[in-house]
Amino acid sequence: TSKIYDTKQSKTSPVVLAPRFASALQLPARVQHKAAQIAWRARKRGLLGKKKPASVAAAALYIACLLEGTPCTQLQIARVAGITQTTVKIRYRDLVKKLKIPKYALNRLKS
Repeated sequence: TSKIYDTKQSKTSPVVLAPRFASALQLPARVQHKAAQIAWRARKRGLLGKKKPASVAAAALYIACLLEGTPCTQLQIARVAGITQTTVKIRYRDLVKKLKIPKYALNRLKS
């Protein structure tokens, strides 16, 4: 098994929540896995701080959707995560910047 899906993860960890949100939105398994990877990278780099786990998970999921070319809006993700669309947007920008995710990779759905 992958380190990403370590059984020591809390049920409220972004690494656990991101795939759960993806599943609730009926997104493909590759998006669920990518979202967990992004959340894990954020955790590994100490980017979570005092941020709500659901907000990090939601942002990781939105990034995963963009990277995988899977249509899903910030609003759809926010509703499943129980947070606001603005929170998803802020956390998304934060993770993209701090994880150094290239902007060109995120533009698949925007063109």
